[in-house]
Amino acid sequence: MLGSVGGLLSWFANAYSWLTPFAVLAVIAGWLWIAYQSYATRRSPARLTLMIMGFATFMMVLALLWPNLEPIAIGLVRG
Repeated sequence: MLGSVGGLLSWFANAYSWLTPFAVLAVIAGWLWIAYQSYATRRSPARLTLMIMGFATFMMVLALLWPNLEPIAIGLVRG
């Protein structure tokens, strides 16, 4: 199990450079879709929708900042 998780994590580490732009586009597309739907229906988006999109945006920002945060995180883990 641990070997599989390690392999999966290393794949994501190698895929960071090309997966991150897709994540950014997906989050932007989500916000644009919510704006379009709100405009078309003249209704505010659901609170849960905004919370989920806020979380997605937060995770996207963390992904974008990860190269800068990784040395700090490793230093904290190592003590």
